Amino acid sequence: MPSLYESMNAALRAHWQQHNNQYPTFILAPEQHEPLMAEIALVREVFGPAAALFPRDKFHGAPIELRPGAAPAIRSVDGVETLLEL
Repeated sequence: MPSLYESMNAALRAHWQQHNNQYPTFILAPEQHEPLMAEIALVREVFGPAAALFPRDKFHGAPIELRPGAAPAIRSVDGVETLLEL
């Protein structure tokens, strides 16, 4: 079972392949966003720039829309929303 971070990475790669490297939008509930940011901070501390430099409103450049009560999803450039596999 992938983590939210892993699922978002896989969805982003698939979207880029299907949509000529255009960015989707991720949809998360606020209670999903905080643990994601904590996981990103941990990854950044180990492998890259300081977590403080990582924008909290994007995931690898793709915008994150916070929607209370939402299940984690990706909205493609053509507007189709698909739930993430967790």
